[in-house]
Amino acid sequence: MALRFDSTDLSDSGVNGGEMTSFTIGFNWYWNPNTRMMFDYVLARIEDSPVNVAGRTGRINTLIIRWQIDF
Repeated sequence: MALRFDSTDLSDSGVNGGEMTSFTIGFNWYWNPNTRMMFDYVLARIEDSPVNVAGRTGRINTLIIRWQIDF
């Protein structure tokens, strides 16, 4: 199991992109030494972006599933 928090400033060189924060929780399921499945859930928020109407916050909920085989 893994937990992660990150924050990113999306503004640079005259571009006002706001700020993004995200929380991630992930699980790895090892089927055998060469195969695993990875599950990640990400909740991201973008604040202070001019794209957001009336100062509202943009939200993204994402489920990511990956399957890895090493041979």
